[in-house]
Amino acid sequence: MVSSLGLVLLEFATGRHLDYPGNLKVEDESPRLSREQGQRVLAALATTMDMNLPPFVEDAVQRAMVFSGKDVKEAAFGLSTSLRSVFLRLLCREPASRYPTAAALELELRGQLARLGPYSAADAVKEVETALFEGGEAMEELNLLEDEGGIVPAFPPRSQDSIPTEPRPLRSADETTTEPGPGALRLSRH
Repeated sequence: MVSSLGLVLLEFATGRHLDYPGNLKVEDESPRLSREQGQRVLAALATTMDMNLPPFVEDAVQRAMVFSGKDVKEAAFGLSTSLRSVFLRLLCREPASRYPTAAALELELRGQLARLGPYSAADAVKEVETALFEGGEAMEELNLLEDEGGIVPAFPPRSQDSIPTEPRPLRSADETTTEPGPGALRLSRH
């Protein structure tokens, strides 16, 4: 159960799924699999073939049965060393080496969070601004900002000349505006 949680948390943290087949095949893994492990992998693959499942299911089953600590390290690339160690323990092949319960994992994660220190609203704003800036740079680098079949911003940037500076007229007498001044409807109690 804890290892399944590890797969989900790894995907949340990195966007990578350990069972995604990539380029690794059983033939590539055979040197590090024991004879018994190899036979279990082949039996599982034969079962998926008998069930007429799509080929990606066969690949995912294969990856789930053969991934190693090295694969976990590669999938957790870019995370802090302490967080990578959590994933290595969560996704360890030996159940006795994993966190015994989700509560033990929670305790470890809370301890790591406490060691990071306080996280203020200003820190959150800065992090969002950085992510937006880096995302915009990446879109520019990939030429995705122009509409050439790529991703187009929902609200294209407007020139300063096209930004209205006058209040817009109300569409109906029932409309309440948040703009102060004449034309704003005010409710009062008598």
